[in-house]
Amino acid sequence: MIYEFASPRFVKKREMPFKMGGKNPEGVEIYANNLHLTRDGEPFCPIMGEMPVFRVRREHWEDRIIKSKAGGITTMSTYLCWCVHEFYEGQFDFIGDNDIAHYLSLCQKHGMWVSLRIGPWITSEHLNGGLPNWISRTGEYGWRTNDPKYLAKVKIWYEKVYEQVKPYLYQNGGNVFNIQIDNEMLNDADHLQALKDIAVEVGLKAPIMSISGWGKNGGALFHDYEFIPMWGGYPDAPFYTGRNKRKPAGHYEFTHNRNAPDVADQAITEDEKFPPARINYDEYPNCWCELGIGGNQAKHRRPWMNADDNYAMALTKLGGGMNAIGYYIFAGGRNQLIDGNALNLWHDIEYKRKRCYPIISYDFTGAIGNSGNITPSYRRQKLINHFFNTYGRDLCTMFTTLCKDKVDRYDLEHLRYATRINKKGEGYIFINNYIHAYQKDSYENVRFRLPDGTVIPEKGMNVAENYSLFFPYNIQYGSHKAEYVTAQPLTRWENTYFFVVLRENEPVYKFEGMDPIVGKIGKEHGFTLGGDTFITLTEEEAEHLCVFSDGIYIGDGCDLIESKDAGINACGFAGCAYWKYANGSWTYIRVERDLPLAEVTWEEIEDPGLDRKFFYELQAFADEGRTCEFRPDWPLKFFRVKVTGKNGYVHIRYSGDSAQLYCDGVLSDDNYFMNGDWIVQADMMDGRDCIVVISEYQHNIYLEVEPRADHELHEIVVTAE
Repeated sequence: MIYEFASPRFVKKREMPFKMGGKNPEGVEIYANNLHLTRDGEPFCPIMGEMPVFRVRREHWEDRIIKSKAGGITTMSTYLCWCVHEFYEGQFDFIGDNDIAHYLSLCQKHGMWVSLRIGPWITSEHLNGGLPNWISRTGEYGWRTNDPKYLAKVKIWYEKVYEQVKPYLYQNGGNVFNIQIDNEMLNDADHLQALKDIAVEVGLKAPIMSISGWGKNGGALFHDYEFIPMWGGYPDAPFYTGRNKRKPAGHYEFTHNRNAPDVADQAITEDEKFPPARINYDEYPNCWCELGIGGNQAKHRRPWMNADDNYAMALTKLGGGMNAIGYYIFAGGRNQLIDGNALNLWHDIEYKRKRCYPIISYDFTGAIGNSGNITPSYRRQKLINHFFNTYGRDLCTMFTTLCKDKVDRYDLEHLRYATRINKKGEGYIFINNYIHAYQKDSYENVRFRLPDGTVIPEKGMNVAENYSLFFPYNIQYGSHKAEYVTAQPLTRWENTYFFVVLRENEPVYKFEGMDPIVGKIGKEHGFTLGGDTFITLTEEEAEHLCVFSDGIYIGDGCDLIESKDAGINACGFAGCAYWKYANGSWTYIRVERDLPLAEVTWEEIEDPGLDRKFFYELQAFADEGRTCEFRPDWPLKFFRVKVTGKNGYVHIRYSGDSAQLYCDGVLSDDNYFMNGDWIVQADMMDGRDCIVVISEYQHNIYLEVEPRADHELHEIVVTAE
């Protein structure tokens, strides 16, 4: 079948009167036009990976930065949480795990840009949206308004932040290029402006000043050109209060719309249409700050986000015109307890809120788990990240053209596709045949009629079930112009171009003036034409590929990192083997590392008499309304776990509703059952008196995979990766 596109619509690049921009001491300017961010006048295409710095221990910061960079991230993004830094009024804490300046110095050491989201309100499933109790719960301040008393306290907060980050701001020669003001402020443009004015007054400014753009009424309201709105979306609505399987998410539909009102607390109902945008999209670049990798788990609702869920949504947004990528969460963490006070979004049990989130864990099923463990999403997203880092500057000049006959979010029958094309006819076709929690069948003999009338590919291609892909047409690779390639472009090294095989398809390379070439699959089977080499990788090879400083590396079943201090190693605690591609050939290298893994034993015990202060999390029962009912008699089981050694990841495999880990009597981690392993780094448990408490499974929650038992600890194992 031949699929057709609507008529292309090209938007003229324009210099906009954005009230921002800035140069570093060398005179290199970061700014934006209506299509994309710019650096030194050229497209600037960051990939931002969110790691909430206040939720990760200081000793793990560098590890997460290095892993993020190896995964294709170019910018570390983080909220700054006022509540954590000034829990008690007037007592600021910027040391230890709260040392922002040290974190920024590590980012700079490893060549990473930084996006700071400075609040004061950050949401982030945090107590009071990140505001201190003494601001939000005393009644003295009109918080999130232009109340002078509130703004005066915000000014002090901003001044203290500025003292920490001043050397790292772009205009001072640093790596902070974006500052986001507040979060999810939808209907008060004057308040956003007041916050920006205060930040600029105290020196807290960056070349890009942004806000979160989404919202129910057409997106956030702000004064023209004062901010770049950045967008967000998730595979499943994180704030949805229901316990039913949702209708197909709108984020798997190719569309020109950027707004996603179902991200925040102002969620639309399932059948409501996304309202028109309040801004003219032609005047603002298409930038994203919360492209959901996974999602948080709530007491009543726990959708399981896998690698394909996240990848398909990112691919759909890329096909829809996204020109700056921001993942949330890329690297998970854990909430702090400050003097025994929980900082999660629960609103305390008396608030009767059903959307109750873990007290400690902020794993988010992200690309890097909260213990530093690599997940399948990390590997899968490399297919997007490496492509965007290599070809993003050209992609930013291409415009989205949708399919001729619209396919909406609820249509499970018809093929979903779009193209990004420039005025020279160069482009990429994006196909999304994946929707979270729904089956999408395969398609055969698929061909596309390009806007100039050309039909590609000549013999048709297959689209596998529950699969997403893109492929190029009329793209120049070295001295050869590809009329089309039925393989997915990944990256390049000098004159070697790496592609990824498409499921159920041969990799056909059709170059201008030449007969089609069917490439062989595998890193060792490339072919060369006039000095240009083309290699078609397997999916596994592509997911283990890294672009490092001196070549292309592919881990032999392991995930690789490059450190300035330690060179090439595996992400975990084992040795590694890999192939290095440089100067046109592969070299196989093995790195031995003799790190003995921790050992673990466990046994069921009687109630050990733990402080039950936080047991409400285990014994809260999601009822039929919007409340969580505390049931102190809900069954619990206790297990003593002994871990000896610091190396490795402890996998706790259990069935139940939820579980908590106490180390030396202190709540140290928790987990809402979703059928995956609960993973804790061994060094957190080594040599400590560790108690695991598991509550019995509740049958009235939304869970996509039922547990194999109602109340049982199955096993605990330690792995190197």
